[in-house]
Amino acid sequence: MNQITAVVTGGTGFVGSSLVRALLARGATVRIITSSTAARNRVANISSQVTWWTTSDDDLDAALRDATHLFNFAVAYDRPTIDDETLCAVNVLLPLRIVRRLQASGLNTTCVFGDTFFRKYPPEATRQPRYTRSKTDLALRLQEMAASASVAGVRLALLQIEQVYGPGESFTKVFPHMTRQMLENTPRIAATHGLQQRDFIHVNDVVAAALTVADSDWQGLQRVECGTGISTSVREVLTRLKALTRSSSVLGFGDLSADQSIDISCADTTWLHSRGWKAGVALEDGLAELVGDVSARLGAAAS
Repeated sequence: MNQITAVVTGGTGFVGSSLVRALLARGATVRIITSSTAARNRVANISSQVTWWTTSDDDLDAALRDATHLFNFAVAYDRPTIDDETLCAVNVLLPLRIVRRLQASGLNTTCVFGDTFFRKYPPEATRQPRYTRSKTDLALRLQEMAASASVAGVRLALLQIEQVYGPGESFTKVFPHMTRQMLENTPRIAATHGLQQRDFIHVNDVVAAALTVADSDWQGLQRVECGTGISTSVREVLTRLKALTRSSSVLGFGDLSADQSIDISCADTTWLHSRGWKAGVALEDGLAELVGDVSARLGAAAS
């Protein structure tokens, strides 16, 4: 990348905040589009290095002015507290509004959309069917736009991310939550059978992949699978975490019913490898980092 002006949606989130730091390290001008209620704790120490914008029409127009890159990592998950209207607004309508504005501006803008590996499967097979449907809807609409002359100059890429993990992930997520339980020596930790296999990729490698996509040449719409290319069972990951935490907890495999029917998912990394990218964080090292991060956060909360 040469000197760039990057607009990031979801820049306060788990992946988005790491991406913002990487962009700033490259000397980019960074503008974050977010809701007024989004927590900014992940970017508190770099907050003054970016400019902040809401999703209002006026703010979108201002944020996108002269933008060379868009990284869309805003997401609403399929949770009981999230209604259909909100989920569609965040996952579908917001990115479409942004692309249409870029289209109208005539800018040559590179757009990278954080996607989900769940979209490779029927929504009913995933643990978040509404979320999967919304991401599929967005992909189809972007495909239609890319096939038309209306987005000439705007390049669109879907970065289909496998099971991302790493430091800073919310305790509501499975592995930070279970790591916390292990560190606290919860007597028995309920889990599914753990035989499902996933391609676990460190957040830093996801960020590097997003930047590699942005640096690469393509036209129209490009789909890019993002993972290590290696699948590992959930059971093995939890067993490794238990060893790293030296926990006395018992892992209750089979205590919970599986909430999805995907037996194995693994990325095809051919496109990324052909552009010089490869995953740099080994799973064992990444899990050790996760344990250290969770331990530090628990210690800070207790002090």
